[in-house]
Amino acid sequence: MGAPRPQQRTITTLLALLWLLLAFVPATSAAAVAEAPAAADTLRWTKLAPLPDREGFAYPYAGISNGALLVAGGANFPDKKPWEGGAKIWYDTVFVLEKPDGAWQTAGRLARPLGYGVSLTTPDGVVCLGGSDAQRHYADAFLLRWVGGRLETKPLPPLPKPVANFCGAQL
Repeated sequence: MGAPRPQQRTITTLLALLWLLLAFVPATSAAAVAEAPAAADTLRWTKLAPLPDREGFAYPYAGISNGALLVAGGANFPDKKPWEGGAKIWYDTVFVLEKPDGAWQTAGRLARPLGYGVSLTTPDGVVCLGGSDAQRHYADAFLLRWVGGRLETKPLPPLPKPVANFCGAQL
């Protein structure tokens, strides 16, 4: 037998890292749980200005980009409640709140009315995944960024299949 091939070394290294992760995560999690009450004591909720819509929006994409809160898309029943026969309307508006004590502004528009997807705040901006409109679910993925007082939208590779009404997390 000769020296291990690079692929074997990579697999061995990944398995070792996985073992380390599994060995130490429970201890880290227990420590985090022990500290949770102290963290909860310092949490402060602040009321922000309401979105500029009398109904608000169900399931918009939302997250922080460069310190600004972005809220995009979503749906509501603007004329009548659903139990009164109201029709659900999807939106493409993107709102921005640059400061917690500021006022909402219209920042731009999505490529289409969309909601019921997942949004994740990342260092690069707000990643928006999947979603739906009145007709169908989408596999779309895109990044929303607030840069220099402007909304930037960057397409990302699509999801493997259309999906809506789901959850996600950044690892």
